[in-house]
Amino acid sequence: MIAPLAPHFGEECWELIGNEKSIFDEAVWFEPDEAALVVDTVKIAVQVNGKLRAAIEVPADSSEDDVKQSAYAEDKSSETHRRRNSRKRNLREKQSLRHSR
Repeated sequence: MIAPLAPHFGEECWELIGNEKSIFDEAVWFEPDEAALVVDTVKIAVQVNGKLRAAIEVPADSSEDDVKQSAYAEDKSSETHRRRNSRKRNLREKQSLRHSR
């Protein structure tokens, strides 16, 4: 267990417990699980005038309109949006939704 972090110390301990071969001679490499690497949802920050108002979680393959609707449905964001009457709405690809006056 210590060999990847401290290889020289790990090798010495391996020899002390009676092993003759190096601990690194027959290293085991695991195959990655491709299904576990796929991201289903993404978290998007909703900002109003440069200030974070909410963080929404949407499916990774959502359209721009779906993301905007989710952001407007968020309580803090929609309240601030109505109060400030923001005109400009920007959506940066996979980053954040911004409103400004």
